[in-house]
Amino acid sequence: MSPPVVHPAAHPVVHPADRTVVVTAIQQGSGVLLTDRLILTCAHVVKSGSVLIAHPAVSDRIRATVAWIDYRLDVALLEAVEPVRPVPPVRLGVVDTRQAIPECEITGFPRVQRYGPDQRLEADQYTATVLPLAGRVRDLLVCDLDGPPAARSDDEPAGL
Repeated sequence: MSPPVVHPAAHPVVHPADRTVVVTAIQQGSGVLLTDRLILTCAHVVKSGSVLIAHPAVSDRIRATVAWIDYRLDVALLEAVEPVRPVPPVRLGVVDTRQAIPECEITGFPRVQRYGPDQRLEADQYTATVLPLAGRVRDLLVCDLDGPPAARSDDEPAGL
């Protein structure tokens, strides 16, 4: 039996920046839109309580609730009260190689990227190589950045 044929027109490619959102709760961090209303982020950013989602293409912040959280894995799934952006559901997969994967991108809104007297938020983008064997024992995805990240104080988490 042949695998199903994927038609590009039925599954338009969405640039990572279109899925990257700001998550504001007990800390500021980044998230990724899995669907137009589901956001994957870090548990240490949200913990519980009020969560706001923002995207540069959307003028208003959108409220969200924590739908699921795992502190051990430091991951949380948020559900926005309304669509954040019109994006198709993300296609999930696994890294099925032992070879390094160059030319990957990491996007986000780290707290260190604030600028100006009013501390406006700016996006950040890194290029990296995924190293499938580097975190294999602990089941981690390891990325080797092509350049240094923006400078920050030692007590501040990266927030991507």
